[in-house]
Amino acid sequence: MAIPTCSKIYSTRAEGTISLASTIIGKVHELGVVNERTTMLKIKLHLFIMAVAVNQKQEAETLYNTLFAEIEMIDKLKLSDPPENEEWLNGINVALNFTKAYFFYKLKRGKYANIDHIHVSEEQKRFHSVEKILKYNCNKLLEQMSSNFDVQRASVALLISKTKMSYSKQEKLKGQLETELKKCFKHLCRQKLQEAGT
Repeated sequence: MAIPTCSKIYSTRAEGTISLASTIIGKVHELGVVNERTTMLKIKLHLFIMAVAVNQKQEAETLYNTLFAEIEMIDKLKLSDPPENEEWLNGINVALNFTKAYFFYKLKRGKYANIDHIHVSEEQKRFHSVEKILKYNCNKLLEQMSSNFDVQRASVALLISKTKMSYSKQEKLKGQLETELKKCFKHLCRQKLQEAGT
């Protein structure tokens, strides 16, 4: 994971970073070793590709197809050799749903090209759809998970806040945002305290 991450930090071309991560997945597959560690490595690399891709300014339809092809590959890996650790499995599902929500959030904000050509429902293009994914597909899982996932909780809380800011009326916004931001800071502070104690 360190090699593609360094490539992402220092490279100006996202395509090169994605290509490198894909090559590493191929090399791991060529090893012919199938166990929980290699499966998790491949899943992490697929999630990495999704994270890099979703932040690119490209055609909405192309990006949509890329993301859902990666999701399909991750689902196949989960079925072929499912992680025994349930929290890891939940963590993967949180990451997948968060990326989906972030894609639809950026889609609604007009951050991709040719949005009108993408084949998704009108419901998926709404901010309420983004919030539903975050609340019911991310937060429901995070409620069952340990404090190791406080950064993910904070990320979800922040995106919920940004989504609310995009559609809520001004007079309703203050209380909702305060609640979400308090959650976010609580999770981040707890994570920092844990790191300081180790």
